Amino acid sequence: MLLLPLSFPIHRHLMSQFHLPAHAEFLLIIPVCALAFSLFSLRRLLARKRASVHYPPIIEIPPEDLFTRPLEAYEAALHGHGPVIGVRRKGRLEYIVDREHTKHVFADDRTLSFEQGVATILNLRFVISVRGGRFFKDVDRLVSAGMIPRIESITNKIFPIFMKHATQLVADGQKLGGVDFFTYTHHSIAESMLTVVMGQKYVNDVHLKIIEDMAHDIANMTGIYSNTSFFGRTFPGLWKFMTWMRIIFGTLLYRYFFVIGPHIWRELRESTFVPLHKSEKEYDDEEPLIHFMGRMFAREDGTVSPIDVFWSACLVLSLIFASVHQTAVVAVWIVYELAARPTYIAAIREELMSVAEPGPDGSLQLSYESLRNAQYLDSFIREVMRLKGDTLVTCRQTVQDTPMGDYVIPKGHLVYPLASLSHRSREYYGEDATVFDGFQWVDKNQPAVMVSPAYFPFGLNRWACPGRVLAVAEIKMIVFTLLGIAQPALEGGKYTVVDPLNATSVQPAGRLLLAPLDNSLFAL
Repeated sequence: MLLLPLSFPIHRHLMSQFHLPAHAEFLLIIPVCALAFSLFSLRRLLARKRASVHYPPIIEIPPEDLFTRPLEAYEAALHGHGPVIGVRRKGRLEYIVDREHTKHVFADDRTLSFEQGVATILNLRFVISVRGGRFFKDVDRLVSAGMIPRIESITNKIFPIFMKHATQLVADGQKLGGVDFFTYTHHSIAESMLTVVMGQKYVNDVHLKIIEDMAHDIANMTGIYSNTSFFGRTFPGLWKFMTWMRIIFGTLLYRYFFVIGPHIWRELRESTFVPLHKSEKEYDDEEPLIHFMGRMFAREDGTVSPIDVFWSACLVLSLIFASVHQTAVVAVWIVYELAARPTYIAAIREELMSVAEPGPDGSLQLSYESLRNAQYLDSFIREVMRLKGDTLVTCRQTVQDTPMGDYVIPKGHLVYPLASLSHRSREYYGEDATVFDGFQWVDKNQPAVMVSPAYFPFGLNRWACPGRVLAVAEIKMIVFTLLGIAQPALEGGKYTVVDPLNATSVQPAGRLLLAPLDNSLFAL
């Protein structure tokens, strides 16, 4: 209504300007008043609408609690103010939901985006803006169509690699009095993935060093280790910028794209491929994954465009990070928990003897069928992943204002189900939900790769990790090859959780002691 007094000088000016008669004054007042009333009504309507929206409460959790005791801090905040709360972490407002809304978060692909959530949390938002947002879909296809159907042949190829590295690890343990197990797992998985993706002819010390360094650098670039850095926690934006500059203009450009890149170019540009839609079979047991990419991106004439070659190099980079770093971290958790709980070792070693198969030379070897039949080890892996202390395992991002129970979460924010409330729920697991029982999943038909609203370390529904079958198979090979030749123990009998807020992607710290077995189960 403040516009109404202004209408009189305005309409007088109009009348004199256009030489309108005096009675026309009333004709001008009517539309001006109508406009003023409409604006006033719209303003009142928007104010009432904003007042009617019930946003979740924003709870201030001290940074010290977030980074040192996140499970207890988040659970207490949800218990006191939930079931949906906003929490500021490293300069960003995030929303945490209780167990009752977990299914909703995973099921609602319309308003809660997996792609945007992962891109945001890993500082990779640019990936969803290129190639029509195909990045995650292409990675999913590579794994689900190019790797998982070949899991048996892949297992046969990489088992000798894990056996070789286990033997070297035990020898190094005897010389050094203990080993850094993460370095071992990182190295052995890097060689396995280089073999699977590029082929045996590209496996050498130079390429392996680049692959390992790239996996480590991408982990830093995506912020996985920022929680362990005071600078990263306090100045996240500056930390991210400096880390990106160092890695992009260092390891990424001058080592990966200038050394590994030309090999990818040669494999894809100097060959012709039958496009997948014309192939008699979608996969070939003997082909490296880079050739599957060639068939995946081949044009009608069988050639791969330069832009698709570059895109393939980017996809290889993502596979290296996801398969090498993440699997190595989980493998450390499994082996350290096994070393800290030695009463489980005898049964798992006995299972190894029952599932391993004789090779051509008479020595024992592991096939994918052997690994599938290892129910005791599988149960132990599932129990470690359920109880290792996960908090913010997977996230989504709202692409519009999203109702969540009695609240509305604003557009453009990350939403996390608090994993511990599901993984340790008495409703799902009974009164002993928080008690570690490593063999409780034997014969229950719930293998480590099977996800549900009660167990989602690999995600859930459409965007559950497609590579979890290969990851668990690799972890089983790491454990079995180690137990077949040595008895593991932890120095001091324990390990240290380095980052309680990110147990999913940051390995625990500890020194692994290895005593060689008198009667090795594998030929050394």
